[in-house]
This record gives sequence, C-alpha cells and structure tokens, in this order.
Amino acid sequence: GQAIRMQCTFPAGNLPASLYSWCSCPEPIRRFAPRPSDVRTAQEAVEYHREMVSQLEAAANELPLDEACERGDMRLFAQQYGLANALWEAEEPEQVDEAVAIGQRLLAAAPDDPYKIRAMVLEWMLEVGSWGDTLKLLARFPNDATEIWLWTATLVTFKAKGPSSKSAEAALKRALQ
Repeated sequence: GQAIRMQCTFPAGNLPASLYSWCSCPEPIRRFAPRPSDVRTAQEAVEYHREMVSQLEAAANELPLDEACERGDMRLFAQQYGLANALWEAEEPEQVDEAVAIGQRLLAAAPDDPYKIRAMVLEWMLEVGSWGDTLKLLARFPNDATEIWLWTATLVTFKAKGPSSKSAEAALKRALQ
C-alpha cells in the first residue's frame, strides 16, 4: 500500500507502522531550524537539535534564551523550537512533557509571541490534558480572536468551570460571535 502522510500527534499508535511516513519538519521548522536531509527519524531529529542547542548555548556563554532573543539572535530560539517539535514527534511520554516545557519557555522568551507558538503549545497542552496550564495560556492572550483560540477557550472553560457557569456561557457567546 501507499504510505499515508499525517500530522504527528501524541499518542499516535492507531495505524500499523507500515502505513507511517515520517512527517517531520513542519513549515516553521524548515524556515527557522532546518534539519539536514540525513535526519530521517524523530529520534535523530531530537539528537540533532539537542546538539545544536548545546553548541549555541556554549557559544553564547549560557546567555538566557530571552536575552538572546532581545539581542536579535534567534538561532537558539529556533533550535529550541526544532527540539520541541522533534521531542513531540518522538511520542515518548517523557519527551512529550519536555516538548511542552520547552514550548512554555519559548513563549516566556518571546512574550508577545510574534511566531504564533502559542497555538502549538495550546494544542500540545490539550492533548496531554494540562487543563490548568491551558487556562493560563488562554488568559495570557485574551485578545486572540482566532476561531481555534475562541473555541478552545470555550471547551476549556466548560471543562474547568462546568457548563452552567457564567464564564462558560460568556466564552460560548464570544466564540459564536
């Protein structure tokens, strides 16, 4: 049969391995932190990006990520982004948790989120069931009026507060507008 290209999400495991086509390198990674063509598996991508992060941190004399971003040096940010995606793609629980933590650090380093990393982190938090952290992330960007943000806010508010709460009703009204 023909391989199926699919978005990597945790946990996959619902297709036989023979149907998988490794689907790494989403568009932003190709632009920010390209991987060499010989990196063909999620684990190889993790190793590659870990090495790049290590080299960049050493070269920057342990300069914190947010300070590097403020100075306009986005290489470490980009490789951390690549590492987070590779860890997520690896689909191992410990690596998935690390991916979410890196995503949160990236958002802390770029508070205005010009790269729209919040959508990726939001999706990951939902998939691992981090409802409390998801609520905090949603509250951090209250003016994001994208459809995905509004409906996710509604879902999470219903889950956290219950369907009869005033905040759940308000979230639903906002999403329907």
